[in-house]
Amino acid sequence: MATSMRTIRRRGMILPLMLLVLVLLGMMAASGSFFVHADMSATRSAARRQQTRLAAEAGLEKVKLFLRDNRLDMAAWYDNAEQFHRVILWTDTEQLEEYGSIEEYEDEQRIVYRFSIVADNPDDDEVLVRYGVTDEAGKVNINTAPAEQLVALITPFIDEEDEWTAEQIVDAILDWRDSDIQPRPFGAEAEYYSLLETPYAVKNAEFDTVEELLLVRGMTADLLYGEDVDRNGLLSPNEDDGELIFPDDNQDGLLNRGLYPHLTVYSRDFNTAADNTARVYLFGDPATVTAQLSAVAASPNQADFIVSVAASTPRITSLGQLMDARTAQDGGSQASPITIADMGWVTERISLSPEPDQYGLININSAPPIVLQSLPGLEEEDVLLLLEARAELPQEDRTNLGWVASIVGKEKFTRIAPLLTVRPMRFHVESVGYADHFGTMTRLEAILEMRGPVAQIIYLRDLTNLGTSYPVQYPVGDEELVGYTR
Repeated sequence: MATSMRTIRRRGMILPLMLLVLVLLGMMAASGSFFVHADMSATRSAARRQQTRLAAEAGLEKVKLFLRDNRLDMAAWYDNAEQFHRVILWTDTEQLEEYGSIEEYEDEQRIVYRFSIVADNPDDDEVLVRYGVTDEAGKVNINTAPAEQLVALITPFIDEEDEWTAEQIVDAILDWRDSDIQPRPFGAEAEYYSLLETPYAVKNAEFDTVEELLLVRGMTADLLYGEDVDRNGLLSPNEDDGELIFPDDNQDGLLNRGLYPHLTVYSRDFNTAADNTARVYLFGDPATVTAQLSAVAASPNQADFIVSVAASTPRITSLGQLMDARTAQDGGSQASPITIADMGWVTERISLSPEPDQYGLININSAPPIVLQSLPGLEEEDVLLLLEARAELPQEDRTNLGWVASIVGKEKFTRIAPLLTVRPMRFHVESVGYADHFGTMTRLEAILEMRGPVAQIIYLRDLTNLGTSYPVQYPVGDEELVGYTR
């Protein structure tokens, strides 16, 4: 009897043990299935991300090819949705002519990879995006800009409650980029940075990026980026909600872009004329200068006068000074035969620098109002007149600085001429790669430099982590655009 009971008990334990084993096996199978599914999802996500990156890189190649023939035509590259918005890179169709087009399809499941070239539209901060590229010479170069220009640019962004004034910040910027160790009156050198809670060395060399400004005393993220933390030039919901979600903003319905869109370290131009011939270096060998000026001057009298000015002291620092210069002649002095009407060929054919490259010049044909207002001596009325003339004059009439001189006058032109150019050479490009059939995007930023007709990438980085909140998933003019951005 006892043996029979023990046998029954043993048999009674088998069932729960088997059930436990089955449960464990089920859990292991479910766990394995979960991990396989997760790995497959991660692989698909990585593949989609790589595909959108390739689409974004294709956008950069499109820009490089486009600038080959259109570098000097600002109307072609500044805002051109037909060339730069929702361009098809690849689709599951056998119609190869659709590749490179901006065709739209009603079938939402169709596999379509696209790219858009996007940029901040300074005329709108809510719903409009500019589909084009940005001239780096339309910005202020923090490595070359004089103090007066930097102060004029920064002052409108300083609030009364800010700890540092524009003059103090500018002196600190100049101390950071210069090679000496002596601080300016309102500046900061090694002594200041060595006493910080986390000390670091002052660079005493040029800035490598605009973001490096955040290391300079007085420069804050609020001042540099404003409320536009995703740097898309659009007033995103979190940038207009007070202190609810980062960043803290004033909830005034307007986007404070900060200084970042107006600053650069890349602007560069060749010291050549439009036909790619070297300019006449005014302070070179007198015989060579005389021969070269005779070939380009409007008259022999003007050539002789300019040679005489070049030989006099002190040397002129602006080609505009040729209009008021006087030279000795027969015991008296000769008035200048150079007038405002001559500033076109004078600035195009003559240079005061022997260097083959010129850095930090402002492109008068592409700079926005806020950058033009930073030019020394220009008033708001001058800027408005320049913008009006720039919009009306054809491109061929803006290939030299003559049109600028005719608008601002002799005195103001003399002050700003050394800071100006009329052509772009380096471009800022943001390319967004995406697809119609899933939501992943990749956002790339690049700086392109034109070397002859060939564009080369000199800087590239991935900005996807900042967010891809551009309304690229809709055609231009689509009513859904507003709902997407606000």
